[in-house]
Amino acid sequence: MKHSFLKIVLIPHDKGQNKWLKIPFFVIILIVLILILSGFYFFNNLQNFVNVSSLAFLETDNQKLKEKVSELRKRAAEFEGKIDSLLQEQYIAFREHNILEDVPQSTFDFSPESLMVMSMWVDSVFEATSKLDYSTLSSMPSIMPVKGHIIRRFGNQIDPYTGKKKPHKGISILSSLNTPVVSTGDGIVRQVGNDKGKGLFVEIAHSCGLVSSYSHLLNAAVREGEKVKRGSVIGYVGQSGRAPYPYLYYEIKKDNINLDPENLIFGGF
Repeated sequence: MKHSFLKIVLIPHDKGQNKWLKIPFFVIILIVLILILSGFYFFNNLQNFVNVSSLAFLETDNQKLKEKVSELRKRAAEFEGKIDSLLQEQYIAFREHNILEDVPQSTFDFSPESLMVMSMWVDSVFEATSKLDYSTLSSMPSIMPVKGHIIRRFGNQIDPYTGKKKPHKGISILSSLNTPVVSTGDGIVRQVGNDKGKGLFVEIAHSCGLVSSYSHLLNAAVREGEKVKRGSVIGYVGQSGRAPYPYLYYEIKKDNINLDPENLIFGGF
C-alpha cells in the first residue's frame, strides 16, 4: 500500500535548485495528536499550578503576620512592665495617705488587639499622675466618712416626705447614733452651721475646688478655719434637721457642682 505524502518545495535565495521535502501524512497526524494531548495535559494541570502559586503567596503573607504578632507581643510585655510600675506607685501612694487599708495587687493578660487602647490608657494615666503631688492626693475626699450602709444614692430618688422623685445630690449613709464622722481628705473647715433641712452640718474645703459636706450631725468636733487631716473626727452621727432616724447625708461639690461621692471613694474607712 502506497503512503501519501505532503510535499513542500524549498526555494533557495541563490540560483541553486529547488528542493522537495516529503512528509508522510501519518507523521503529520502523529504531531497533531501530540499537540492535542499536550494541550489537554496543560489545561488539566493549570488549576494545580494556580493553587501552588496561591499557596506560596499565602505562606509568605502568613510569615509576615507571625512576625507582626511577635512584635506586638514584645510591645505587650513592655506595656505590662510600665503598668506594673504604675500600679506599684499607686499602691505606695494609697498606703502612705491611708486611702486604702489594703490594695490588691493586679495582674493583666494582654492580647495584641488591645495594645493600642492600652497604650493610650497608660499615656493618659502617666500624664495625669505626673501633675499630682502627695499633698494633692491627700486632700482628695476619697474615703467613706462614716461606718455604715448607703441607703440612698446619688441621682433622682424618691423623696420620703413627698413620695415624688427629686434630685438627690449626695448619698445617705445609715449608721448608729453618735458614730464618729471623719474628714474624707485633708482640708480646711469652711463652715459649721445649722439648717432646717440638713440640721447641724460641717463643710470642708479641699484642693482642686472640691468641697465635702456632712449633715444631720449630733454635734461637731471642729471649728471654722480649722485644718483637718484625712480620717480625723469632725463630728458624730445624729438625727438633726429633717432626719427621721440617725444617718449621715454626705455631699461633694466641685466648683459648686454636685458630684457622685461614690465615684471618688477608693475604699477603706
